[in-house]
This record gives sequence, structure tokens and C-alpha cells, in this order.
Amino acid sequence: MLSEELPEKLTLQVTRCRPLASVVFSAAAERPSMLQQDMKACKLDTRCELADQFVDDLVAAARAHGGARAKAAAAVLERWDRRADADSVGTLMFLHWATAAGATGSGIGGFAVPLDDRRPLETPRGFTDPVRAVAALEDVAAEMERTYGTLEVKWGDALRFPPVRANTGVSRLRCLRAPHQSRCWQDVRRLSSADGGTTLPGNGAPGALGAIRTIGNSSFRDGITEPIHGDTWL
Repeated sequence: MLSEELPEKLTLQVTRCRPLASVVFSAAAERPSMLQQDMKACKLDTRCELADQFVDDLVAAARAHGGARAKAAAAVLERWDRRADADSVGTLMFLHWATAAGATGSGIGGFAVPLDDRRPLETPRGFTDPVRAVAALEDVAAEMERTYGTLEVKWGDALRFPPVRANTGVSRLRCLRAPHQSRCWQDVRRLSSADGGTTLPGNGAPGALGAIRTIGNSSFRDGITEPIHGDTWL
């Protein structure tokens, strides 16, 4: 069933299903069945499928239309492993660029090939206005230099689990309920050391980047964001 056949309130956000579709289609192509350990490895996979749609074109556009800062940012993205592991360098930059671009590309003038829910692994792709796409990358790079002093930022240095409360082994995590409900505070038991003041590096990425290991993160504050929902908490 395609999204236009669904009631408006139930319309499928196909971009959120891209990573699942990737696993299903890849598994079907490689083997008729999956073992438990294969499924576990897929579930914990942090690869950002959206990067395969845009990074190569963005790097090429930066080299064709960008200044020194855009070219330096492009070099970081070219070396990026396209994952959201704690040591991945490039995840942070791509997340900020994708956020600036927007789900429909409206922030950069649109995508050359818009999202098509019949082709979830192939679309969206390309840029209607490559110059605007590069300008957004340059803005992200400038902000990263101001905030971190470098473009080479590990994802786990920006995505941090909050400190554990001393003597409890419990972290305090703000829980945002549905819009009609008030904010609450939820205690979440942490897998951590006894050091109550130490934050720990996170991994996984927002669903919009197409990672199977999905986390939702808080707004950035002083260059740091916290996991707030997803499969991050055990």
C-alpha cells in the first residue's frame, strides 16, 4: 500500500523506513534466511543510509563550487565511514548539513530527484541548486570551527550520555511526553562506572539519517547533545 492510499493521519514517512528496507532487501539478496546473530548485527548497525544518497554529490559540488572551508569539510565527509559510531568523524557534520537541508531539501533549494516512496533506497538524490547545498555545508563547517575549533569531531564527543547520579547508578533523563502532556523526569538505569560526574560517548543516529540503531537526541547546547529516546537506553 502506498502512502497516498492511506488516511492522512496514517501517512507513512518512508524516510524513516529506509534503513529497515535496506536490511530486508540486502538480506533477501544475500541469503534466504538470517541467523539470530545476523539479525542482531543488523539491529545494532549504525550505518547512515542517507549518506549514500548525498555524500558523493555533496563532496563533488563542494570541490566545484566551494571555497577553502567547504573543500576542507568535503574532505572530512569523503573520509567518513558513513556510520554513527562513537569514533566516527563526519557524522556530526552530515547531521547538521542534513538538518539545514530539511526533509524535502527546501533549505538548499530542493533535491534534483525528490523522495519517491516507490523507490525508498534511491530517492531523494542530488541537488537542484548545488551552490546552495555547498553554502549550507560551509555554514555548518564555520559553526563547527567556532564551537569545537576543528572539523574533525568524533560523534561520541558530541553525543554524550549524561552523568550518573552519585551512589545510585541512575541517570536523570528528561522525558518529553506527547504534546498534550506535561514534561516529566524519568530515572533511567545506566550501564556506567561509579563515577557520578562522567559523561560517556553515545552512538547511533536520528532516524532521518537512516541508521538502524536509531536514537533521538536533544537540542545541542555548547556543542553537546544527549540521547533522549530510541534504542539507546537498556
